[in-house]
Amino acid sequence: MGKNKWAAKLAAVALGSSIFLSSFGSASAASYTVKSGDSLWKIAVQQGVTTQKLMQWNKLSSGMIYPGQKLQLNAGTAAASPTSTTSYTVMAGDTLSGIAKKYAVTYQQLVQWNKLSSTKIYVGQKLKVNGSTAVAAPAKSNVVNVAKKYLGIKYTYGGVSPSRGFDCSGFVTYVYNEVGNSTPRRTAAGFYNAAQKVNTPQVGDLVFFKGTTSGPGITHIGIYIGNNQMINASSGGVTIANVYNSYWKKHLAGFGRI
Repeated sequence: MGKNKWAAKLAAVALGSSIFLSSFGSASAASYTVKSGDSLWKIAVQQGVTTQKLMQWNKLSSGMIYPGQKLQLNAGTAAASPTSTTSYTVMAGDTLSGIAKKYAVTYQQLVQWNKLSSTKIYVGQKLKVNGSTAVAAPAKSNVVNVAKKYLGIKYTYGGVSPSRGFDCSGFVTYVYNEVGNSTPRRTAAGFYNAAQKVNTPQVGDLVFFKGTTSGPGITHIGIYIGNNQMINASSGGVTIANVYNSYWKKHLAGFGRI
């Protein structure tokens, strides 16, 4: 009986070691297989990294991904913390818990930092998101970094948030407000009418297009990010495109600054 007991103990230890090693290997897995319905932003949130990191690790030129694609996660690399931003402007469809998740904090912290008496928030409200005593808006030059966080977000007509998707003007509105350039919700044509027209665009300026739909006038808008490129929400979701490629060039209406 003594021998049997020792044999049983050794077997249990071996089994435990096997389970531990198996679990360790799974936890340190450095890749992710894209599933139907995934977006780069969704995967980034799930893995606790940024879309920029995923693009960098996988040498992606845009946020477009496809089912079955293997993405390198580089799990040992620390992701940039979104809490470097000190304030956030509430958009339509936002909730306090959703904003808390976005900035990797708790909704209780948001309540405390902003001295809220409840979890009710309103569109246009400025919220402290990292406990800083000063609410300072980031420089407009940060617009590209902010915009790239949402690469891969789906296109939704009338969409104004990452959780619901963006249309072209909803994307611009959301990004501009996040970087501190307070902007009301406008259509592409509305932005065009409000913008100061420029011939030589700078990073963060707006780029306008006409004739991309059956509607008259200005029908599409993007954010200029330099090197003849823009980031925009179109039928393929939030992507980066060359302003002067064969499609966009023939619809280009000009550049503007707000």
